[in-house]
Amino acid sequence: MALEIRILGGARAGQRQVFEKSIIAVGRHPLSDLRFDPERDLDVSTRHAEIRAVGGRWVIRDNASTNGTFVNGERALPERELHDGDRIAFGPEGPQVEVRLVSDPAAAATPAPTRMGAASPPRAAEPVRETPRRSTTERIAIAVREQTSHLTRLLVAAVIVLGAGVGMAFWLGHRAAAQQVEQMRQMLAQNESALAALNGRLATIQDTTYARVLERRGDSLRARIERAPAGARTTLDSLQAALRAQHDLVTLDAPAINARNAPAVAMLYSEIDGRTYGGTAFAVTKDGLLVTNRHNVQNPDGTRASRLAVTFRDTKEVWPAHVVKVSDDAAVDLALVQVDRGAPFPVVAGIAPEAAAAPEGAAVVTIGYPLSTDLPMEGSGRDMIVKTTLDPGTVSKRVTTILQIDAYAAHGSSGSPVFNAAGNVVGVVYGGPAEGNGRIVYAVPGDKLAAFLPPELHALTR
Repeated sequence: MALEIRILGGARAGQRQVFEKSIIAVGRHPLSDLRFDPERDLDVSTRHAEIRAVGGRWVIRDNASTNGTFVNGERALPERELHDGDRIAFGPEGPQVEVRLVSDPAAAATPAPTRMGAASPPRAAEPVRETPRRSTTERIAIAVREQTSHLTRLLVAAVIVLGAGVGMAFWLGHRAAAQQVEQMRQMLAQNESALAALNGRLATIQDTTYARVLERRGDSLRARIERAPAGARTTLDSLQAALRAQHDLVTLDAPAINARNAPAVAMLYSEIDGRTYGGTAFAVTKDGLLVTNRHNVQNPDGTRASRLAVTFRDTKEVWPAHVVKVSDDAAVDLALVQVDRGAPFPVVAGIAPEAAAAPEGAAVVTIGYPLSTDLPMEGSGRDMIVKTTLDPGTVSKRVTTILQIDAYAAHGSSGSPVFNAAGNVVGVVYGGPAEGNGRIVYAVPGDKLAAFLPPELHALTR
């Protein structure tokens, strides 16, 4: 049994096709049996439906189409039996067809009798405007072109969407960067205000080094902020971290730390192989036991200093001393020196051995004698009163044997104690890389210092 389909609407209205196959594919796909126009019959899905011959009857099954399939106005869910004269709509507003059951396909085009029973007058056969059947190769080529065209449209759309997304992301990133720069300017202004207040307190200790260093850092940060390229997230994040470190330094109570600890810091004079050197040491007991560096009291070959003496801050007395102990660990540059007379002496507030007391990024201060007697002191000769220098810094790295500080050090700084915000010793300066130009300082960490001290001094650690 054949099936005649008369197309009533859409781009192919007026055409008809007769099918003698058991499965009729309906859609806009090039390989469809009942194919609708791919550009104009857009209510029809690519593979919209199938009409099947099942047990001597015809049924239509919807292939989950976008707009649905309707038989005589009722939706086929998922399939519906077809009868002679049924009308099928592919989508509520899509093209319609009428189905005719044909027992003799050859007679499908023969005119039907009139209502009076007489045959209609002979007339020329009505032309069927049916698209010629293409070969399989042609149909595949058409399908490939259509799929390629579809993919091209999708690609263009994707590029447009991506471009819009990138543009939006750039705009948002630029705006966020501008906001971040403005926040940094505000933070810089706050730092400068805090520094102005700090300068008033530092004036009482007659040490301008600390304030000058912070002012130079502030000027450098301001210049870097103004030069920062818009949207350079890494640069801006680095600047923000530097500003936070600067904030910690200007809010650190350096005058209080200095007042509590500087009197215990002494200038160390050593004579080794006939040459005199200047360094720093600090007292940990009132009877005059001082911590300094090993290299301040002996040569690399182990030759000890022939003479040692110390002068405490704000004094001019020179007290003789001798070496008590040097570290056997090549990586721990520490030594203990005992003053021979003149007790009692002031001592530092305490020693903090835990790494948490001076983590990376923490603000610290060093108190010592950079450049030794090459820096101005009060008076001269035998009447010279030694004055310590207070220098700010930030812990930039911690490893097992090294506390690295972004600060300043020079000859004479060796042996200087490093203090955290609580005013406790967290390191002992011993040097730095030659290429650092004195701006990268190495210190023995507080835990190594605590382990080096004799057991009776462990109460000093906190």
